Amino acid sequence: ISFQFQNANTTDFTYTVKSITVHSYTKGNLSLSKSGNPSNLMQTWGWPSPAVWSNPDSYESVSFQTLPTAVTDDYTGNSKSNELFVLPQTFNTTGQNIQKVVIVVDETNNVNGITTRREFTKEFHEITDDHTAWEINKKIVYNITFNPTFNLEIYFDPAVAAWDTTTPGFEFN
Repeated sequence: ISFQFQNANTTDFTYTVKSITVHSYTKGNLSLSKSGNPSNLMQTWGWPSPAVWSNPDSYESVSFQTLPTAVTDDYTGNSKSNELFVLPQTFNTTGQNIQKVVIVVDETNNVNGITTRREFTKEFHEITDDHTAWEINKKIVYNITFNPTFNLEIYFDPAVAAWDTTTPGFEFN
């Protein structure tokens, strides 16, 4: 999973992402079993069923490294986080181990020059009705738009793609 940001109002407001923390994701161990004839050089590894993690050992939180500069009006390279590999898991909807993201931003009002630190929290199961799990072999990019003109809400637009889908390109660091 990773995060990209967009500023819907680049004229009046500037946003700088200060931190991104994902809370209460499942932590555990993966056990695969091989099948097939031992004399073959190639054997099949069986994947556990169901295809999402179950019976977790514990829950964790992690902070993402961001590449903060001012968030622009599109999802560009300077407004994204690093990527985190997560175990496939269904989102919890009740209890203390709900998967959620906390984003801290500095919001600068370009009209009066006042900067305000804001903290936004969103539970992953609330983002969309059809986004109920981090599924196996999926790369999920959360496209987040800051828009102060609508009661300071942030909007999530996850882009889910199979790992075998390639997007050519490269990045200079």
